[in-house]
Amino acid sequence: APEATTTLTDGVWVPPSQNVAQRRHGRIFSIQKPDDLLDFVIEDERLSVVKVYASWCKTCQVFDVRYRKLASQVGDKYDNAKSGSGGTEITKMGRVRFAEMQYDNPNNEEMCKLLNATKLPYIFIYKGSQGKMEEFQCGPAKFQMLVDAVDKYADPATEEEDVIDGGVGETNRELEKSPVLNEDNLAASPSAAQSMSSYGEDTIHGLKQQLVILENEKIEMFEIMKAQIENDKVYIKKLETGVETQRSMLEAKDGELSSMATNVEQQRSMLKTKDGEMAGITTKIEQQQSMLQSKEDEMQTLTNDLNHQREKTEQAKDKITAYESQVAQLIDEVSKIENIITSVEQTSSLHEKSAQENELELIRQIEEWKEEKKMYKEERNSLRKLTLLGVKRVGRGVRSLVSRVRRK
Repeated sequence: APEATTTLTDGVWVPPSQNVAQRRHGRIFSIQKPDDLLDFVIEDERLSVVKVYASWCKTCQVFDVRYRKLASQVGDKYDNAKSGSGGTEITKMGRVRFAEMQYDNPNNEEMCKLLNATKLPYIFIYKGSQGKMEEFQCGPAKFQMLVDAVDKYADPATEEEDVIDGGVGETNRELEKSPVLNEDNLAASPSAAQSMSSYGEDTIHGLKQQLVILENEKIEMFEIMKAQIENDKVYIKKLETGVETQRSMLEAKDGELSSMATNVEQQRSMLKTKDGEMAGITTKIEQQQSMLQSKEDEMQTLTNDLNHQREKTEQAKDKITAYESQVAQLIDEVSKIENIITSVEQTSSLHEKSAQENELELIRQIEEWKEEKKMYKEERNSLRKLTLLGVKRVGRGVRSLVSRVRRK
């Protein structure tokens, strides 16, 4: 087993399935974390049965009664005295090893979901290095599925080992094979008496086994009913607790209602005093209304004055709008001039590019044109100067025109 879950007792390694701190009822190993499951499965080549349950699951509690009984029949046998005091000695190795894993344990919940063990109780069956053999959901009504799976995958039982729910079938089969003896057979053969005697002993032995099995079934049903009654008691206790809580809440609400009634009476008396105060306030309001009427007359006069001022303002706005339209027209003309200047500059730049290209081509083709190129450069420079002078003059004219417009 991995070192993560290794347990040392007085310096001696103890397998997880024999760890007393994690065993339950001396036969069922309790898986507390994912590593425990791996260690439990691989530590032994025998068949391993793992039950997934939850503390809140009533079906799991009923199922647990039969699960423990099955573990006592085919599981490991421990020394009760030693196991009760902390011992781990196994008195007899069983055919099957049993474990359980709690779904609502925070350490196991994620692993249970990954294993898809969500319908409880859920059974996993492993066999050492062979891995998982089978898995299924198994309630108390389907418990025979688990018994059949154990018989299918577990190693064959020896004569000394227990048989699951055994005894009745074998006895009945032996009874069927036994010869039928009557008085004529007894008289005819001396050994018939002995056969009859052994037949009677076998019958009595079979009946005793049947009685034991019936008694065990009655005990099992009693334990199941007891578990159900305990669950019902817990549920009733919760209901009683809820009723008590509701009753205490109702009593608290009654106290709140009585205090609220007292507050309402106090508010009512306060409202009566407020009515007298409201009468005085009403008189003051009427006086204020008369004063407001005089103020409204004054406001009407001021409103008329404001209307005259608004008319004058509207006339001024109209003049400003006319000036703004003139300015807009001037701005349009300036933008047109600027566009013309831009086009001229673009044209000159295009001419300059073409001249450069022609110049390069002429240099490559003919060397005799050097003197003519110099003359061409001089003429081009003079033309550029004249263009710049023209552009500057146009810009000055535009600026002067804009300044005149702004002055107006």
